[in-house]
Amino acid sequence: LYSRSENKNFGIMSKLNIPRDKIIIGTVARLSSEKNIEYAISLVAKNKAWHLIVVGDGPRRHSLGRYIELNNITNVTLVGHRENVAEYYNIFDAFMLTSKAEGTPISILEAMSFCLPVYCTDVGEIRKSYSHLQGIRYLTGEPDLDYNIIESTLEKDLFYEDLRAYVIDNNDIKKISKVFFEKLLFGTAEFIMPSDNTYVLPGEYI
Repeated sequence: LYSRSENKNFGIMSKLNIPRDKIIIGTVARLSSEKNIEYAISLVAKNKAWHLIVVGDGPRRHSLGRYIELNNITNVTLVGHRENVAEYYNIFDAFMLTSKAEGTPISILEAMSFCLPVYCTDVGEIRKSYSHLQGIRYLTGEPDLDYNIIESTLEKDLFYEDLRAYVIDNNDIKKISKVFFEKLLFGTAEFIMPSDNTYVLPGEYI
């Protein structure tokens, strides 16, 4: 399901009134404050050759719509929650994640499985996991600098096969299941219920 189709579903773009020649930047996220969607909108709004599609719903949906309306932004579309999210990844030319906090976001792995270049904030485990891969670029939080990072590297139909290869090699369900059973369920890991006398330290995935 999460693999790039040879042909884009231009029917979705037609329904959203997005011209085919636009460079489509996508984000898939819960619309909450920590996802910082306003920042993604502000970056894309600077270039009318781009169009941002935001897939997802959440408590910030109404305020994001108002932000778009008040700033007269015409190249951003909020599509809300979608069950057929794979079809949207298939029309994206790039993926953007502007979160203020993350762990290891599933949406980046989904975008990588579609060979999409990723523009993301340097949060959570992202750099530690993916810094060696081409096609992953880190945003700084400085609007002018981040715009230049995107503008200088973003092209239509520029895909990165190595990103999909990484997902297949490291996130295949059979491999993940093997780690779960061998190292967690039947391994040497010790599980202790926290109490008032214990302090849980942050750790990382096996």
